[in-house]
Amino acid sequence: MYNDMSFFSKLQFSTFILIGSILGQCHALSITNNNPNNLHFFNQNKADYLNLLNHALQLRIATGELNYGAFQRLVIDRKAILEGLVIATNHNLPQLQDELASHDNLSNHWLDTAEKAGKTIIQPGIECYNCGGPHLNIDCPEDVGVSSSAQALKSLIILHGLEGAAAVLQCYGCACETLFQATQQHTHKINPVYHEWLITHATSWVPLSHQCMDQILAAPTPTTVGEGYTACLSMLYNWIDSEAATTGIRADILDDDSLLSSLLEELEVLEPGYTAQRDRHASFVADLTGKATLHKKEKEAVSKVDKAAAYLAAKKNKKSGNDKL
Repeated sequence: MYNDMSFFSKLQFSTFILIGSILGQCHALSITNNNPNNLHFFNQNKADYLNLLNHALQLRIATGELNYGAFQRLVIDRKAILEGLVIATNHNLPQLQDELASHDNLSNHWLDTAEKAGKTIIQPGIECYNCGGPHLNIDCPEDVGVSSSAQALKSLIILHGLEGAAAVLQCYGCACETLFQATQQHTHKINPVYHEWLITHATSWVPLSHQCMDQILAAPTPTTVGEGYTACLSMLYNWIDSEAATTGIRADILDDDSLLSSLLEELEVLEPGYTAQRDRHASFVADLTGKATLHKKEKEAVSKVDKAAAYLAAKKNKKSGNDKL
C-alpha cells in the first residue's frame, strides 16, 4: 500500500511512542484546569466545531490520504497563523512564541517524514505551466506562499485578540486530538504519515487555549458573548475549506469508503451527536451543489409516474367491472 513499508513501520512505531504524551490528557474536551468556564465559548459554538471535525480535508489528514501538495500548503500557512496568534495574545504566552520560533524546523521534519513515506507532488505525464516540472500548477515549488484564506484568518485573529486566539487554538486542537484518538482503533489500515501534525496541535494548542480563556475571564469586565470567538472559528473553517477547494476534495464522503466510514463511526463514539451534525452539513453542501434540488425533482417525477400508474390501473379496473355488468 505504501512505497516504503520498512519506513512506514518505523513511522508507525514512533507515532505510538508519541501516543503516551496525549493519552494522559484523555479527551481534549474533558481537560480541566480548575476553571470549567474555559469551555463556555466552545460549547456555544459546538455545531461549528463539529463541522470542522467533519471536514473531508481533516479526515484525510487523519487517514494519511491527503495529497502532499495540500499538506505543504497547510504547513506554509501555519506559520502565518502562528504569527497572528502571537500578536493577538500580546506576546504574553511563552509557549506560543516557542511554537512560532520552532515552526521552520518542525515543518521541515514533517515534510521530510512525508517524503520518506513516499509522499510526493510528482505526477508522471503532467507538466506545470509555471516551471515545466512533472506536477500540478498549484503544487509548483517556485510559486509557493501564504494563502489568502490564511492571511484573512491571521488578520481576524489579531483583530479579536484573545477571543480569536482561543477559538483557533481550542477548536483546531480539539479537532486534531479527537481525530487522532479515532485513528487508534484502525492502526492496521490507516497511514500515520501526518499523525505528528495532529499530535502537535492536540497536545499544545488546547492548553494554550485555556490560558487565553483564563485571561479573558480574569478581565475586569469579562465578555460572555464570544462574537470574536465565533467569527474566528468560522474563518478557521474557511481556511480548511479553501484548501480543500484548491485540492479538489470538497466532494461528499462516499458511503462505500470503508476506511473513512469506520473513522466516522469512531468519531461518533468520541463525539455523540457527531453523525447527526455531519448529516445536516452534508444536506447543506448538497443544497449548495444542487444535489438536493435534483434529488427532490427526481422524487417528484417518480411520484407523478406512480400516481399516473395508479390512476390508470383504477380506471382499467373500473372499466373491467362495467363490462362485466
